[in-house]
Amino acid sequence: KIKSTMISFIFILFVHLFSATSAESNCFKLTDDNISLIGNNLTIKGNGTICDCHFDELEHYRKTIQTIQFEQSVTTIGKKCFEQFTSLTSIEFGKGISQIKEGAFYNTKISQITIPKNIQKIEQLAFAGNDLVNFIGVPIAGLDSYRMAVDSGDVHMLMSGLAAPAKVNPW
Repeated sequence: KIKSTMISFIFILFVHLFSATSAESNCFKLTDDNISLIGNNLTIKGNGTICDCHFDELEHYRKTIQTIQFEQSVTTIGKKCFEQFTSLTSIEFGKGISQIKEGAFYNTKISQITIPKNIQKIEQLAFAGNDLVNFIGVPIAGLDSYRMAVDSGDVHMLMSGLAAPAKVNPW
């Protein structure tokens, strides 16, 4: 019985590692081959999904880049790719982008942004740690809490209903 459990465990581990490797191989890393820099403006030129990033990637750009432009061929911005870009104030999304992953623009100086219709999913904390969140997240949560209080008729209601994802209208 121990032998069959061990074989099952090894099989599950193999399947998990193989699927993670396959998913990772379908993305591109940010390297000098797929980025161009003109002044303080960075253009991303790769095809498909940007791989999830680690803090040391693009380290030499973190304090100088002010604008990032994504070409049409980029479809997904990986986790934490542009976190701590402390001079970043502007992003131009290409028409190909459909997803922005967790923490992609965490702790930047972005104060204004236009989210195109083609972006279907923005993961949690994608824009956390900057003033942009205060202008978007706080008013939406306030409006949601007001609507919940009115709907419930209970002025002493708890805010636990705000734990669910915010629902916004796609304009």
